[in-house]
Amino acid sequence: MKKSLILLVLMLLPLLVFAETGIGIIVGQPSGISFKQWLGGSNAVDAAVAWSFLEGGGLYGHVNYLYENKSNVADLNIPWFWGIGANVGSWKSGDDLEIGLGVRVPIGLNFRFQKIPSELFFEVAPGLDIVPSVGFGIGGALGYRFIF
Repeated sequence: MKKSLILLVLMLLPLLVFAETGIGIIVGQPSGISFKQWLGGSNAVDAAVAWSFLEGGGLYGHVNYLYENKSNVADLNIPWFWGIGANVGSWKSGDDLEIGLGVRVPIGLNFRFQKIPSELFFEVAPGLDIVPSVGFGIGGALGYRFIF
């Protein structure tokens, strides 16, 4: 276990050294801590560890691979993004703990600030719940990240 953790840290270290990293908050569905790692070019990975207010509330997490489009939206200089990812959540159902898994497709807008390296973002994420049952869901949130 200890060797696996060291190997994981060594594999991720180049990403943290050579690319931008953002850490902040996300508020909405879900609400919690947000992380983003730019991979270079127009690609990034983002994640959240949060609290979900659906299904009676519970712990929630997602990871997305994002493509950031640098083109303008309606003649405004507002980059937009889209991606695909996975989510996992847990909640109480009576005396039982339920676990859910799904696929999500986040679509949103980024507002980058230069004076204070940071990003304000808004996303809507339609998704397909797979476990414990198949169904359609949608999430949306507003977030802010400091960029290092």
